[in-house]
Amino acid sequence: MGLRMRISQLFCLFFTFSELLAATVLYHFEDDTVSLPCDQLSNEHIVWQGPDNYSTYGYGEIINQKLPKSQRLSIIHVKGSRQYNLQIRHFSSEDEGNYKCVRGSSGDEFFTLTIGTYPSNLTIGEEDPQHFVYGYLNRVLDLRCTVVHGIPEWKTAVDGSQSNS
Repeated sequence: MGLRMRISQLFCLFFTFSELLAATVLYHFEDDTVSLPCDQLSNEHIVWQGPDNYSTYGYGEIINQKLPKSQRLSIIHVKGSRQYNLQIRHFSSEDEGNYKCVRGSSGDEFFTLTIGTYPSNLTIGEEDPQHFVYGYLNRVLDLRCTVVHGIPEWKTAVDGSQSNS
């Protein structure tokens, strides 16, 4: 019994860890309207789950009215489309966490929502004293930015590409 329990716990831990690896991480600011996309890939109803512990948020187009934040939630479905997007209005810290779109036999889609913060002490190396940067037609413009803090944290953004710090 003890060995069976440990294997079960290990499997559960592995499953949770693998879920998090496959999650799309999204950053939004407080009071944003957030939309999490989900395509219905079969004839089965979509079920949206979220914090805490994957509570049921909605089924098909219907929001669970027992949730304290149900008035801020909607499932947006455009007739004729296969999208059932979970919309969260006035995003706040109580909305941070893991979300799941359950599509039955078609597999689940995972999201992690986090509150982003604007960078502080942003500087652009090529700016003039009035904080302008000048570009010239048919010439490469190389911008180098530095920030002290922000979520998500990025080291550089050159030519539109980003690298994690």
